[in-house]
Amino acid sequence: MRRHIIKYSLIAAGCNALWMLLYVATFGIFALHWGEAFRVAILICTFSFFTYLCIKSYRQTNPNSEISMKEAMKLGILITFFATTLYAVLWAIINYYFIPDFADRFADHLIEYNRYLGKSPETMRKKIIEMDEYRVNYKKPLVNIIYSFTEILPIGIILSVINAFVLKNKKS
Repeated sequence: MRRHIIKYSLIAAGCNALWMLLYVATFGIFALHWGEAFRVAILICTFSFFTYLCIKSYRQTNPNSEISMKEAMKLGILITFFATTLYAVLWAIINYYFIPDFADRFADHLIEYNRYLGKSPETMRKKIIEMDEYRVNYKKPLVNIIYSFTEILPIGIILSVINAFVLKNKKS
């Protein structure tokens, strides 16, 4: 089981690293919110795909044994956790060395986007205050990593549960 978790976590993290490098290379070319949406969609697809492959591979390497929902969930959640950890650390490195002004650019973009939507002056004042707090907090390494965890870990866990339910083969 440990071998499967390590193997598929590293593969998922490697795929996410490639997508992050593509994101860094195209940063600022596309509208920022579309780039972010695409990045998160790729993360979701990667985690669900490699969680599915790991559970399926584990089930196929042990064809005579049963894999329960609990075992399949354990595999999926551990892969998601380790791949998310690697992703968060890698994103922190990319953020600090390649896009050090990411928080400022992202906050400016969200403020301009809200202005474009025609939000009221009171709403804009609140959004500016919120984005100023975001700029300060995002520069803290621990907060940056926590943001990275919270954007993908909950979805990864839900996908792990779905994959576990689909791939369990415990006999009734």
